Amino acid sequence: MATVNFIHISDAEGGEATKALNRAVADMVRVSTINGRWRVQMPVASRFGSMVDVSVWPEGDGDTFLVSDDGAAYHAAATAAASNRIFTSVARSFCEKYGAIFDGGTMLFMRVSADRLKGAIVAMAALTKEVIDETLERSFAEKAHRIKDRFLERIDRAFPHAEVSQNVGIRGHSTAEHEFDALVEINGGALAFDLFSKAAVSVNSAYVKLADLSRLEVGPKPIGATRKRKDIGPKLNLINSVATVIEVDTDLENYARLAA
Repeated sequence: MATVNFIHISDAEGGEATKALNRAVADMVRVSTINGRWRVQMPVASRFGSMVDVSVWPEGDGDTFLVSDDGAAYHAAATAAASNRIFTSVARSFCEKYGAIFDGGTMLFMRVSADRLKGAIVAMAALTKEVIDETLERSFAEKAHRIKDRFLERIDRAFPHAEVSQNVGIRGHSTAEHEFDALVEINGGALAFDLFSKAAVSVNSAYVKLADLSRLEVGPKPIGATRKRKDIGPKLNLINSVATVIEVDTDLENYARLAA
């Protein structure tokens, strides 16, 4: 495989600064050839990474070109364990928006004339990014909803005689109001549950809410709930320092013990 860096800044008097810039720019956009196809690496950041590859190859006598993601968006979705149903829906929708074609399986592509090649490469990079980002966002949201539904169902089963409220605003020690996923009022006390995932923003949000609640002299007991404790990694220590943490699918008896 031969790789050609096709951007270069020429400045004989620029010295080391120009060399450094040349190296940086050369790594931003590159062209390589694989099995008779050109692969253009574009500096387009998506949820899956900071670069997007666009494949290009000629048809017939070279007056027409195919410009494709070559399955890159599908690969990103599959690697992230995103829903194939959601990927298919998103790919069809965004291809229509960009005037591209989705083959119904894994590939996005455009068929263009030589004079439209530059625009098509840029458009395919943008299309690939949008399909990846939208697919992952919708899939993660769908998974979060499923986990929350399962969590709330277990709360109801664990505390059949308690008053359970969902999406409750509770003021912490700072007087700021935070929304908690569930408030269980039982035995003259209360448990405030906040559901969080391994995403850094989710862990940080849960920590802020639970820590603020834990500083109250009198108030609900802060409880963090997550799918798998081991998935959180070292940041779990943050939540453990201010709240009790349970797993969503733990035994119902473990939920009930929180009220003891």
